[in-house]
Amino acid sequence: MGKQKKYNYAIIINSGKKQKNAYLKYNFAGTDITLYIQKNAAYVGFCLSSKKEFDEILSFKSNYLVDIMRKIFLSHAIEYSRGMKINSFAVMINDELEVKTKTDIGFPYMFSMINPVDLNVQNWRENERFKEKLLQMKKSAAKKNACVSSVYSFLASKGRQFEIDRFTNLWTSMNAYYNYLSKKYDNTLTEGKNSSKRIKRNDCKGICAALIKIEAMHDERIGRNATGNRKVYAKLLGKLAKGYSEADITELYSQLESNKTELSIDSENEIVKILNDIAHKLNVTPYGIMLLKFPYYLRCKYIHGNKCTVLFSAYEGRDIAVLKVASFFLEKYLKDAIPKMVNDSFLTDELRNEIYNFM
Repeated sequence: MGKQKKYNYAIIINSGKKQKNAYLKYNFAGTDITLYIQKNAAYVGFCLSSKKEFDEILSFKSNYLVDIMRKIFLSHAIEYSRGMKINSFAVMINDELEVKTKTDIGFPYMFSMINPVDLNVQNWRENERFKEKLLQMKKSAAKKNACVSSVYSFLASKGRQFEIDRFTNLWTSMNAYYNYLSKKYDNTLTEGKNSSKRIKRNDCKGICAALIKIEAMHDERIGRNATGNRKVYAKLLGKLAKGYSEADITELYSQLESNKTELSIDSENEIVKILNDIAHKLNVTPYGIMLLKFPYYLRCKYIHGNKCTVLFSAYEGRDIAVLKVASFFLEKYLKDAIPKMVNDSFLTDELRNEIYNFM
């Protein structure tokens, strides 16, 4: 019996090249795939026992091709902290090359929601375990993984034209973050027991678990379902609606984060004074309020199915001003927190016991 013929394939984006060391090697359903990543360029090589046509490759109807592009876009985002912009797309089958450019119908054949802007995630490339988990995970598993969901939504928030879209993506990322924590916690409980101690995708309990993790909750008097109503946040909404520069928002974040475990912060800042008052009503620190409680309130106010979203707004409208502050807090925290989700220290025994005692 003769040796089965093999066909060599390569997908080349923006004149990407093979290098001495591959960025990623993996196997998809029996096919060995090698990925090389350069700044705004990529080269992927693989072998198949069957002959494919160029149009068949460019249709991306096969799961392994979709997975290749998913890994290209994610690898580039992590390695270069920037979305990839495709200017040319080439397919090589053995020695035959076909190049497609912007003038061709259907170009670029595969679209990414990661905008070609600075993603400000330079720290992500430093966590090898995070990269391995994210890039080696199968697509079927990734769809069910809250850590991956948090990553995707965070990256989708970058370069958004409208503040409501940015906030929606960032809150979805935070939602996935505390769902991931909740599931890991629930998995530590004995099957069939401790049902009252489970979180089970309960937003209020999940938020409380995240507050405990960042040491922003002070005691059990918080009221497990208390997220704060319109009256609680009325003064804060009014103050934030006046609009603040990025420098002012950065200073506010720094002040609250450096005192994240304090229920009351000594400050002349009027927003901090308002937050101190809310903190004593909810028994959650000002940092915890701005990071989780207040954004959850805005989620219910703007993107809940029963409420109208922000469809129209003045350039300096109050809705935009408020959302901009909330988005800043979410983005600042999640940027550093997301890659740590895969670490063993994400849910320690001590934290697990604290959450258990609270629930």
